[in-house]
Amino acid sequence: MPPIEPSSKITYKRGKRKVAAKQPSPQQCLDWLAASNLHGVLCRGAVWLACTKQLAYFLERVCLGRRAPSPDASAGVPVFFNRLGSAASGANDAANPVVVRLSPEETFYMAHIVDCLTVHSVEKGVPPGEESVETQTGDATPGDAENKTWLMRLTQHELWEKLVLAGADSCSDDSNFPARCAAHVHFRKQGWLPRSGLQYGADVVLYRNHPSLVHSDFCAVLRPSAETVTASRRAVRSFTSKQSGELKTDQKKHTTSTSGLGLRRWTEVQAMSRLCVQVNKGLVSCSVELSDLECDLSTPKCLLYMTVTETEIQRFNPTRNKES
Repeated sequence: MPPIEPSSKITYKRGKRKVAAKQPSPQQCLDWLAASNLHGVLCRGAVWLACTKQLAYFLERVCLGRRAPSPDASAGVPVFFNRLGSAASGANDAANPVVVRLSPEETFYMAHIVDCLTVHSVEKGVPPGEESVETQTGDATPGDAENKTWLMRLTQHELWEKLVLAGADSCSDDSNFPARCAAHVHFRKQGWLPRSGLQYGADVVLYRNHPSLVHSDFCAVLRPSAETVTASRRAVRSFTSKQSGELKTDQKKHTTSTSGLGLRRWTEVQAMSRLCVQVNKGLVSCSVELSDLECDLSTPKCLLYMTVTETEIQRFNPTRNKES
C-alpha cells in the first residue's frame, strides 16, 4: 500500500471535486494545528476539548476526534477552551463551544507527533503544596480532602502510562494501545486519514481525504506479533506494580501469546474479505512487530522500534485469474 503523494490521483464522490478544491488540504490543516497550543482533559478513557467552531472544523478535516453528540455527553468533565493558532475568538464561541472527544491514539499523535496538545488528568485529593497550607489554617476536613478534584498536567511519559493502562484488560494484562498507536502513526505519516473501522468489523478504515468527500479505500485489521504482546504485558505489569508499590509477578496463566486483535481463523479471513468486496474496499492485514526484542513498551520511545508491515488480501476469482 503506497503512501499518498501530493500528486496522487484521488477519486472523489459525485460532485465533490469542486467542493474539495475550495477547502484546505489535510496537510494545510495539520500545519495550522501544529501552530496551536491546545489543552485537553483525560477523563472516561478519552481526552476532551472545548473548541471554537473554526478549530473543530480543522480537527474534523483531518479526522482527529469526534464532536460530542450532546452537552450531556461531556457532563461532569472539566474542559479547557481552545482556539486555532493565534486566531481571536468571539464572545459567541466562548459561550457555545464545540466539545470534541479524542481517542487514545489520536491523543498521543497530537501530543507526541504534531506536538500541539497538552493533556491534563483529573486527580482526587488535595494538590501537592496545598495540604500544608490548609493544615496550618485549620480549614481542611477529611471529607473535603477526599471529594476535592484537581487537574494535573501530564508529561509524555505519564500520558503514555495512563493510555496504556486505559487500554489494558484486567483479566490478562493485555493492552492493545501500543500496537494501535504505532499503526495510527504509521498511516498518518503515509498521508492516510485513519478512522475507526467498527462499522465494517475492522480496526481502522483509511481515507485519502475527508469522509464527506471520498469513500474509504481500505479496511485495516491489526495483528500484533507475539513479541509485541509479551512486551505490552510487561509494560502493564510494570505500571500496575509501580502504582501499588509492590513488585507484581506474572501469576496469571497466559495460554496464548496473541492478543484479541487480528484475523485469527481462516473463516474470519473469508468473512472479512467477502464483506470488503461488497462495500468496495480493499482488505489489509497489518502486522505490528518489534525490531528490537528487548524494547521496553513502558516508554513512548518504543514507537521507534515498532514496525507495521501491510499485506493486502484479495479473494481468488477463477475467471479473472485463470491463465489465458
